[in-house]
Amino acid sequence: MSERKVSKETTLPEKLAVESVYNREEIQASATSFGERPEVVAGALYLLEGDMFTRRQVESAIKKFKTREVK
Repeated sequence: MSERKVSKETTLPEKLAVESVYNREEIQASATSFGERPEVVAGALYLLEGDMFTRRQVESAIKKFKTREVK
């Protein structure tokens, strides 16, 4: 990635990465792309608020769901 110099100490990246967002139905339909069963993804999505999520948000929710304490 090319960088543009602003001053001697600071450089800025030319392009910023933009993450795609997906709705709950799209995420549920592609549960295997996260390496999980649909039941695990459904449980993880239950913990999230909203309707649109990035892949990073879903992966984080899956990790929290799988490591949470069972009561």
